[in-house]
Amino acid sequence: MNPRDEIFHYRLSSFLSKEGGLDVQRFSKIKSTIYQIETKSGEKYVLKGHYDLERVKRQWAFFEKIPHDHIVPFTLFPNKKKMLVQKRMTWTISPYIKGRQLRYRNEEDRLTALKAVKAFHRQARRIHLPLYAKDILLVDRMKKRLDRFAMTAGIFREFGYGELFHEIYQTGAGLLKLAANFPWNQRDSLAKRQGLWIHGDVASHNFIVNKKAVLIDFDLLSSAPQLYDYIQLGQRFLPFISWDLRELMKYDMVPEADLDIWLIMMALPSDVMREWLIVSDKSNSLIDAHLQQMREEWDMRKIFLRNVKTVLQSK
Repeated sequence: MNPRDEIFHYRLSSFLSKEGGLDVQRFSKIKSTIYQIETKSGEKYVLKGHYDLERVKRQWAFFEKIPHDHIVPFTLFPNKKKMLVQKRMTWTISPYIKGRQLRYRNEEDRLTALKAVKAFHRQARRIHLPLYAKDILLVDRMKKRLDRFAMTAGIFREFGYGELFHEIYQTGAGLLKLAANFPWNQRDSLAKRQGLWIHGDVASHNFIVNKKAVLIDFDLLSSAPQLYDYIQLGQRFLPFISWDLRELMKYDMVPEADLDIWLIMMALPSDVMREWLIVSDKSNSLIDAHLQQMREEWDMRKIFLRNVKTVLQSK
């Protein structure tokens, strides 16, 4: 460990001891602001730093109203505090769960994730909490992402991928136009009246499997149509089933009434845009390699897009 980390850990350990009664003996960094910690008495926790205090309060309120069968909630510090506030950072602890993360390349893990999300949704009902100002409709988030993607057109042209940009942008804009026909506002209002909640980030690394799969990391928790989680889950499955529509349909994620909008959102290349926006300000070599891979994968996705359009037009 370098001296800088040692000093940080010493100061953080002193703060946790003084403010939370938590005597930390060992830190193991998981990623930025997230640590596995072990106390002097041998207890293990996951310590997480948050920049949004209101979001932490919302998670705590949610955890107090839902059974913990399928989730890993926050837990109290030894001195019974729910959170510790240190300048701009709010710290929470959760029980450390020994297990493995899911891998969506494995069929069994995909089924495990779907089962865990459905179990969570069954319990995430009739929970009414104050509204959160930062919640926005899924379709509005996608529109903002498309607008940000449009601003990077020059980078595509600079690297000789102008046609690829045009195809992705036109596809996204066309599908969002179709998606605008869905009653997003009404469904969102209904979900809030019914007290329905979603996890908001059903990536494979947000599941821990021991005897069963549980969900972790509720930073994007919101009261919204539970359809949202299945849109994201299906999008994350697609690369691992070679964008095969028949394989995707076998998971039976949504009821017939939601099938059209789910398929439209499956075809929307929001994941392509998300990953590109992360890479677009990196080095030229990383950008070029990413664009080459994007070009190869886009050809496979176009087959999926055609199949989705065929299904939608047949109705």
